[in-house]
Amino acid sequence: MQQHMFNKKLFFFLSILIFTQAIYISFVFSTEREKYLYFTEIDGLPRNITTCIEQDIYGYIWIGTGNGIAR
Repeated sequence: MQQHMFNKKLFFFLSILIFTQAIYISFVFSTEREKYLYFTEIDGLPRNITTCIEQDIYGYIWIGTGNGIAR
């Protein structure tokens, strides 16, 4: 009977520990700001509306628009 009570307490303690760590991790990652880059026709895109984005094996980003593609 005493072993059963110890197992319950251990399970409860581990559950609380995992729960608090999950909250801490989600808080740390949610406070980081994401950075976005915006490209328009002024920056050299053939058109502001893009239809696809791909990355080639060399790391270049290719952006497809209705008026052509840009690297």
